[in-house]
Amino acid sequence: MKFFKTSDLLLVGVLLFISVVSWGVLRIFMTDDSPRAEVYQANQLVEVLSLSGVEPAEYSVPGSPGVILALDGQGGIRFLESDCPDQICVHSGLLHIPGQFAACLPNSVVVRIVPGEGDHDGPEMILGNTRGNQ
Repeated sequence: MKFFKTSDLLLVGVLLFISVVSWGVLRIFMTDDSPRAEVYQANQLVEVLSLSGVEPAEYSVPGSPGVILALDGQGGIRFLESDCPDQICVHSGLLHIPGQFAACLPNSVVVRIVPGEGDHDGPEMILGNTRGNQ
C-alpha cells in the first residue's frame, strides 16, 4: 500500500511552488528604500527616526531615560538597553521591515517600522484603550 499517490505529490509540489513565488513577489514589492521608525511613549508619538542613510547611533527615549534604542546604520533599529525586569524588548531583535514593531510595556515604549513618507497603504496600529475610560 502506497502512502502517497503521484497526484498527491504533484499537488504538494505545485502548492509549494506557488507559495515560494508569492513570498518572493511580496518581498520584492514590500521592501521600501526609506523606512522610518516611529517611537511612542505612553501612547504619544515622541520621535520619528529615518532608518536609511544614517550612521550607527544610540537614541534615548524622552520620558524613559532607562530605554536606549540603537540604529544599526543599515536600515534597522533595536532596543539596546532597558531598565525593565523582563528584558523582552531587548531580546526582540532588529526591526527593519515596515510593519514590524517591538514594545517595552513596563516603560510604555513602542517602536514601529513604517514605510517612507509617500507610502501609506499599510495597516495602522492602535495603541491603548479605544473605548475610553469607563
